[in-house]
Amino acid sequence: MVRKSLGLILICAVLAPVLSVASTDEAPVGQGVPDRRFGAIETYDAPAAAAAMGAGWTRVPFLWAQMQPNGTHEWIPPISDDALALEIAQGRQLVGLVITTPAWATDAGIGPGVPYGLHTGHNDPNNLWANFVRQLVSIYAGRIDHWIIWNEPDVWDAAHPGYTWGGSVEDFLQLQRVAYLTIKETNPGATVIFAGTSYWW
Repeated sequence: MVRKSLGLILICAVLAPVLSVASTDEAPVGQGVPDRRFGAIETYDAPAAAAAMGAGWTRVPFLWAQMQPNGTHEWIPPISDDALALEIAQGRQLVGLVITTPAWATDAGIGPGVPYGLHTGHNDPNNLWANFVRQLVSIYAGRIDHWIIWNEPDVWDAAHPGYTWGGSVEDFLQLQRVAYLTIKETNPGATVIFAGTSYWW
């Protein structure tokens, strides 16, 4: 399970007296100048505050387990098209985080489980991970062209709330390989980013 970052909330709390950020998210676009060196996680929860701070990028988590909890017939996006359009209009670059495995796609537990068919080719229809990544990248191509594959896989304690990967190192390498090949085939101009690791494990 991905932990909700408090970074944006803390930054807003510290800077609010200086920036006089309005309590509504209907403030005019472009209050601040977006700076790609500075970003905040999930700014679509507070787009006016993010614009005022000049956030130049944001991360959008795409949790497979929540988007297709019962099968491939489902597609539950974590962000609306309107919210996505507002992020783009405010000048922020969007970075998608792809993570978690639904229960139907693994026998190793919802969330950190290794997807069925992972060790087949990325074009094999039985590779459920590749199928999901292909659909996701195709839908958002041109709006989201930067993709992070997984998060904090180095948290090894299954009892810890930040535990996200239950497979082996070799499985994780294959997860990255399949995602990279699938993304570049679907959106050749996309940038694929290795998982963020924790700093204390």
